[in-house]
Amino acid sequence: VLKKGGAFIFTLIHPLYYVAQADIGELSHLTEVLKKYQPYLRDRLFKVEKEWSVSGAQEKISYWHYRRPLSSYVNICAKNHLLVSEISEPATRVRKDNKIFKSGIPSSMIIKVVKL
Repeated sequence: VLKKGGAFIFTLIHPLYYVAQADIGELSHLTEVLKKYQPYLRDRLFKVEKEWSVSGAQEKISYWHYRRPLSSYVNICAKNHLLVSEISEPATRVRKDNKIFKSGIPSSMIIKVVKL
């Protein structure tokens, strides 16, 4: 519960997340990026399969992503008298195998809202 003038800051995965991942080499082909976006465009729910390093061993993990469009967050804020006062889209930086990979394409958004 925010008092009038109170601020709330939250982060979201950027709509260009998979493009940023492709740019830093996480996804090897643009076709993979497009495959990821097709389910998002259709019904916003899709399965992700990724290899993670767990206790030094590589494990293939599957999980489901659900992404709402940016408009749903902005509209929820508006309905609750929260003014979007600032949005930041920082460049992507990922540490992998003790190396830092960078992309000018953002993979997240930081949004600040203020209670009216």
